[in-house]
Amino acid sequence: MNNYCNQRDIFSLCLQTHTKITGILNDLLSMCAFWKFLFCSVVLLNTFLVIILILKIVRREIGVVVARLRNKSGISTTPQFLDRNI
Repeated sequence: MNNYCNQRDIFSLCLQTHTKITGILNDLLSMCAFWKFLFCSVVLLNTFLVIILILKIVRREIGVVVARLRNKSGISTTPQFLDRNI
């Protein structure tokens, strides 16, 4: 009878330990989900900002190339109302 009580106590202790470990793991997984979400959000924001920066640089470079081509072809880069001698 004493051996049965010890086995039952051990089973109860194992069940309590398992429940505690499962709770801790669930908490860790939910924290990991939060950190993954936060990390992904920061990465997406940085990616978006880098794309905007690249587009601004490309737009400026295209403007420089167009201005050089206009100067070589003799097309005036100043607006017509500034080109007139008044």
